[in-house]
Amino acid sequence: RYTMQEGLADNTVHAIYKDREGFMWFGTENGPSRFDGKVMKNFTIEEAALYITSITEDNSGVLWLLGGGRIYLF
Repeated sequence: RYTMQEGLADNTVHAIYKDREGFMWFGTENGPSRFDGKVMKNFTIEEAALYITSITEDNSGVLWLLGGGRIYLF
């Protein structure tokens, strides 16, 4: 169980995705978080509190994040 105490960007998670490198991605109400099995890393995108609702990956390994009515490539 992971919360903001363990480094998650927000306690409310709307999307979870495991990428091809094995990283776990969490789409929270305060932006995306990436977990490598030991360390949680949070990312910011233009908006201060980006609400991520969906995460997926294309064949090239590019992550597609949906949030705030916009699509972000990561």
